[in-house]
Amino acid sequence: MPFFKNLFGANHKLRAAARAGDVSAVQKWLAAGADINAGNVMGDTALIAAAEKGRVEVLRRLLEKGADVNATNRLRQTALMCAAAHDGTETAAPVLIAAGARLDDVDALNVTALLLAVHKRRAKMVSSLVAAGAALDATNKRGQTALMLAAFHGYTDIAASLLAAGANADKADKNGITALMCATYKGHTDIVAHILQAGANVDAVEKTGQTVLMHAIFLGRKDIVTRLLAAGANVNVEDSMGQTALVFAADKGYEDIARQLVAAGAYVIGRHGQAARKAAMKKGYTAIAKIISPMYGEKFKVALVESGKTLGNTDDNNQKNLDDR
Repeated sequence: MPFFKNLFGANHKLRAAARAGDVSAVQKWLAAGADINAGNVMGDTALIAAAEKGRVEVLRRLLEKGADVNATNRLRQTALMCAAAHDGTETAAPVLIAAGARLDDVDALNVTALLLAVHKRRAKMVSSLVAAGAALDATNKRGQTALMLAAFHGYTDIAASLLAAGANADKADKNGITALMCATYKGHTDIVAHILQAGANVDAVEKTGQTVLMHAIFLGRKDIVTRLLAAGANVNVEDSMGQTALVFAADKGYEDIARQLVAAGAYVIGRHGQAARKAAMKKGYTAIAKIISPMYGEKFKVALVESGKTLGNTDDNNQKNLDDR
C-alpha cells in the first residue's frame, strides 16, 4: 500500500500544494507527516514541482524543512534543471543556487541546467547560472555547448553574455561545427559579429574540411561573407573535395561574392581557378567565368596595386599552368 499512499495520500497532496504555490497547504501536509523528498511515479519531488512553476516561497519553506536540493527524478533532473526547463518566471534558480544546488549535474541526455536554460531562452536564469560559476563549455551528447545553442537559435543577448563570461568561441561539436558556423548556417549576422569580435578562429573547418566562409557562400549569406572576409578569412582553403570558396561562389552564380573573393586573393591561376571557371561555365555563369579568368585576374590585381591595395591571387603551386586560359 505504500505506493497508493504516496500517490493519493499526504505525499501527493504535498506535491500538489507545492506546484500550486500554496504555502499554507504545504505546511499542513508536512505537519501531517508527508515525506518531503518523496517523488511521484516520475520521481518528481515537491521541490521539483515548485521549481518548475517558480514558486519561490514554497521553495524556501521546503528547503528550510530539509528538502534535498539535489534530488533527481527518473530523468536524472534536479530541481535546478527542471527550473531551467520549465520556470517561465525565472525566479527559482537563485533560491536553489543559494541552497547549494549543484550547477553542472547532467540529466539522462547529458544536459546541464545551463544548456536547458539557453535552449528555452531564459536569459535571467542563464545570468544566474553564469554568475554562480556554471561550466560555460559543458556539452550535450552531440558535443554542443551553450554558445552553440544560442548561436543556432539566434539568441543574441545570451550569446553575447556567454562570450563576455569567457565561453570558448572555438569549441567544436562532434561534427567539427563551431558556434560561428551555427550562427552562419542560420544567418544570424549580429551573433557572427559578436563571435568574431571575441576572437574566434575564422578559418575553422568541420569534418568535411569546409570553412565558415564556404558555408556562408553556399547558403547565400552575403552580409556574413563580407564580415568573414573583413576578419581575414582564408579564401584559398580546400575542403575534402579540393574545392575552394571561389568554386562555391562560381557554382552558385554569386558574381558579387566572386569579385570579393578575387579581391581578397582567391587563386585565379592554376587548378583552383580552372575548377572555379568550369563550375561557372557548367551553370552558364559566363560573367563569373570572366571574373575568374587569369587575364582578368591579373588586370584586377594591377588595378588594386595601383590603388594602393595588395592582392595575392597567384597559386604558388600552379602559377605556371596557364594553358587553361
